[in-house]
Amino acid sequence: MVEELNEMNNELEVAFNELEEAQSKIINAEKMAALGKMIVNIAHDVNTPAGVIYSSLTEVEHTLNDMKNKFFSEELTESDFLDKVDVLTQLTEIMTRNIRRIIDLVQSLKRVAMSEMVESYSSVNLKALVEDVVRAIYPKLRESSVQIHTEIPDDLVVHTIPGALAQVLINLIDNALTHAFEENAEGTILIKAERIITDGNKKVLKIIFADNGKGMDEKTKKHAFEPFFTTNPDIGTGLGLSIVYTLVVEKLGGEIELESSLGTGTRIIIKIPENKEVEPNEEGNKSSEK
Repeated sequence: MVEELNEMNNELEVAFNELEEAQSKIINAEKMAALGKMIVNIAHDVNTPAGVIYSSLTEVEHTLNDMKNKFFSEELTESDFLDKVDVLTQLTEIMTRNIRRIIDLVQSLKRVAMSEMVESYSSVNLKALVEDVVRAIYPKLRESSVQIHTEIPDDLVVHTIPGALAQVLINLIDNALTHAFEENAEGTILIKAERIITDGNKKVLKIIFADNGKGMDEKTKKHAFEPFFTTNPDIGTGLGLSIVYTLVVEKLGGEIELESSLGTGTRIIIKIPENKEVEPNEEGNKSSEK
């Protein structure tokens, strides 16, 4: 019996390890899928300003050629010259404005992608991270009638894993846009964050993610964080909130709470303990103590 129990324990351990590996692969695949969707959306969004820039450049070329021809034929009057300079100035402003738009989109995607790749603890300005995520997911947000509001202090810098936190935010926003609102329904999403001090004098990052959408019934709430559970299998994988739970609880060592009822929206409260950065002299002191 002991041998059989040991054998069963070994088999369970192997199965558990395989399950953990499969879960890790699913999370990584979902992260890449989310990033891929953002890239596609931003590429689509870049096409519009790029088209405006191309049209403006074509008009600039036409205006300069016209000025050149009139100049050499001595038909260029002072009023013509001033008119064309005015046109060129307006076109330059249009191109500059659209180039800045492209740069902002690309930089946001780049920062989010870089955050996704950071698996170790580092200091990050939370407001800047949230703004980058919202800007990167904006193409999908624009297709809806939902607005995102934030209440985050400008100087809230936390020591955490930026990649995990960015993925949590991406999945929460994507899940809300997919499931919380009826098609074309107006709504709002609030992302609020603050640092709180626990009774044990530990720093904790508290994030509240709330929407005023459809809300959940008791059955949905009960299974919301379970893998592959979805209320709409035609458009959802059922992994969004499951990944959020895994990242918050297992990756970041935090806790997550869900509050919701039909017709009143959903509120998700996340508490993540901050990982204090060890100063070099502190490391030296610890080594000497050993």
